[in-house]
Amino acid sequence: MAKGLQRSLSRAPRGKRDIVKEFIDMTGDTITVAGATGIGFGSVALGSFPEGFILLLGAQITDLVLTGSGTGHTSTFDGDVGAGTTAAADATITAADVNIIASTALGAATANVSPNLDPGNAVQAIIDNSADDQDLYLNLLIDDAAISADGVVFTITTGGLWVVYTMIGDD
Repeated sequence: MAKGLQRSLSRAPRGKRDIVKEFIDMTGDTITVAGATGIGFGSVALGSFPEGFILLLGAQITDLVLTGSGTGHTSTFDGDVGAGTTAAADATITAADVNIIASTALGAATANVSPNLDPGNAVQAIIDNSADDQDLYLNLLIDDAAISADGVVFTITTGGLWVVYTMIGDD
C-alpha cells in the first residue's frame, strides 16, 4: 500500500475506518466525588463513540495517577477505577459503568497522590450506539473510610486511555 493511501484511510471519519485506534489524554481532567455518606463516587466524561454498533477490540488506561486536593478526604485515599459508557450514579461501578475497563483497585495514595495504574481490557464486547447516546466515562470510587464530604475534587495528574474498536453496522 502506498504512503498516500494509508494517510487518506487514517483520516476518514471514525465510523468509516476499518479499525479505529484512539488515544484520549486525560491529563488535567478532574473528577468531583460525592462522599458525605458511604462510599464516594464520581465520573468524568472523556468523549463519545460514533453512531452504530461498535465491536470493542480492547482498551488500556496508561499511567493513571490521581491527586486529591482540598479537604474531605484522607491523604491516603483508596478506591477503584473503571471505564464505561455510563457515569457512576451510586456507590458501585458495575454493568455499563465498567463495560470498557473493569473495576480495578486504585491502591492507597501517599501524600494525596495515588500509585501509577495501568488497567486494561482484552475482552471483546459489542456496544449498541445505534441511538448515538453512548459516551465514554472514567468512573472513580473512594472507600468510605477515606472520604467524608461531597464535592471532593481529584485531578488526573497523568493518564490516557487507548481504545481500539471497529464499526459493525448501524440500524
